[in-house]
Amino acid sequence: MNRAAVISRIARKELADHFREARHRWLFGISVTLTLCAVIFGAMQVRRLTAEQNAATAMDTKIWTSQGAKNPHAAAHFGQYAFKLWSPLTLADPGVSFYEGTAVWVEAHKQNPDSFTPARDRGAAVRNATLSLAFVLQKMMPLVIILLAFSAFTRERERGTLRQLLSLGVAPADLFAGKSIAFTLMLALLLLPALFGTAAALWLFRASAEFPLSDLLARSGWLLLVYALYLSGWLALTLAISARARTSGTALTVLIGFWIVSSFAVPRIMSDVVKHSPRLPTMLEFQTEIAEQKKRDFGHSTDHPAYAAFLAAVLQEYKVDAVEKLPVNLRGLSLRKSDEVGYAIYDAAFHALYEKIYRQDLLRAVLGPLFPSLAIEQLSMSFAGSDNRAHFHFISEVEKHRRVIQTMASEDLIHNAANGDESYAASPELWAKMPSFSYRAAPVDTVTANQLPVLLLLACWTLLAAAFAILSVRAVKPL
Repeated sequence: MNRAAVISRIARKELADHFREARHRWLFGISVTLTLCAVIFGAMQVRRLTAEQNAATAMDTKIWTSQGAKNPHAAAHFGQYAFKLWSPLTLADPGVSFYEGTAVWVEAHKQNPDSFTPARDRGAAVRNATLSLAFVLQKMMPLVIILLAFSAFTRERERGTLRQLLSLGVAPADLFAGKSIAFTLMLALLLLPALFGTAAALWLFRASAEFPLSDLLARSGWLLLVYALYLSGWLALTLAISARARTSGTALTVLIGFWIVSSFAVPRIMSDVVKHSPRLPTMLEFQTEIAEQKKRDFGHSTDHPAYAAFLAAVLQEYKVDAVEKLPVNLRGLSLRKSDEVGYAIYDAAFHALYEKIYRQDLLRAVLGPLFPSLAIEQLSMSFAGSDNRAHFHFISEVEKHRRVIQTMASEDLIHNAANGDESYAASPELWAKMPSFSYRAAPVDTVTANQLPVLLLLACWTLLAAAFAILSVRAVKPL
């Protein structure tokens, strides 16, 4: 028999043996059921949250447009909410979505943080044990691989069939290839419900302007790739340990121990390690620093040097020698100037904060080649659109919207209110002209570029596991 026939025979025999055993059929049934439950639960969550977001947006828009005649500056302070949209792929991996705010209060002169965190409404047990497809694939599927394949070589050795196979001229590499094909097929069967369930859920939710179909398909393709790398590494590691171990009990003990450390202990330890590397400011420290800098850079009193320079520049621009002679409203001009100064301050402060958080995320994943849970967690959240970068992209888009609203309010005050007239009120048509918040998720190309270092870390895990498997198979002995 040629090598291809030998490998095919080994794969068929391995598949027959596993489907013949009742414990493996039970394992298959439980795994498929858990996967389907995770997909259904995720779809229900996304559907509920999307409906709540749509209802809240409609109500907030109604309140905003029904203000009546009002001073534009007062209306800007009255404010409105920008609600976060839920990507359909969060049904697979909710990521940090439940721990980040779902809305941002849009008001004059302030870039507010997000608010209304869903996790605050949940008990501790629910927060720590949310069923999701990502949890099944990242935590449970490696365990399933271990339970299926830990005895791939040790069982042959214990039964004495390994000696017979080697004596018949079957190369260890062919034995490894046949068993790898068999377990890969079994794994594919286990993952089919997840694949079809996610595809059906995406079809039900349809595409939208915020999350185009082409982008969702590209993200789904990347998710499929990173999970293939992740689980392939686990399969290679399991076969490698089975090839090296003398008994099935030893192989199972080693693999279960590594699974616990890699999937639960190390992620928790790394979260604590990176918490202060670099240290993040508290909310009070962050807001206080911004407020103090705004006071230093601009004020509305003639005693403030920046305001005095601004007033002189305005009088010179309009070629007048007194405020009363200005053809535009000075208060509107000063409010616009104050906002422009604040924009630069907020941009610098939030950019520095986001960069610190991004460095923490990358540092947490740096041990990904040895403990793959660190890498797959970050990649899964990123391509599902539920990581820190996706959340900060939403906040940045809200801030762009806030600036458009604030500029329109200031411009109306500048050109329509007389100097010294505190009773000016804009017509309700102004609120209807102001655009509603419209969000479009970051394109998948941007996500891929941002996550390239973590992708390389996960690829290193797969390559290291494969290299370890090859070395282990070459050292296979019948006893």
